[in-house]
This record gives sequence, C-alpha cells and structure tokens, in this order.
Amino acid sequence: MLNARNLYLSLTTAMCIVASAPVYAQNTPVASPEKWDPDYEPPRMPDGTPSFDGVWSKSSLTTLERPEDYFKDLVIPTRVANRLMERND
Repeated sequence: MLNARNLYLSLTTAMCIVASAPVYAQNTPVASPEKWDPDYEPPRMPDGTPSFDGVWSKSSLTTLERPEDYFKDLVIPTRVANRLMERND
C-alpha cells in the first residue's frame, strides 16, 4: 500500500516525465527538405490534368464571406480603419 510520501514521489516523477516530453520533441532533428528539382513534373491523371490525390485539411480555411455583424459596408470607413491601426500599434 502506498503511503502519502510514496504517492507524492510517484506523482512528482510522473509529472516530470510528462513535462519533459515536449522538450524532447522540440530538440529532435528534422530532416532537411529535398532539393528543388527544376525538372519535376507533378503526378497526372489519365486525362493529363494534375492529380490532387492525397490528404487534405480544412483546418486553416479562410472564409471568403464576412460575418454579417463585422462590416456592413464594402469599404471600411476611415474612422474605423484609423481605430484599427491605433489598436494594432
């Protein structure tokens, strides 16, 4: 049976191991990208069009529509643009 001291030491050790995992992951060497080949031809479909086969993600999708409550006008009014510029400085 674990007493309070052993439980504390076990939890502390486990937390140290878990906390060190991201540090180890950041220090692992990354393979350098392959050199650019000027003669590269992308894979093609049977009809000759480029093949976009692979894994695609929409996690960073930028919408092409503005939220209705953000700006109702097509052009940002000067006072709003100035306020945004001041806020970002």
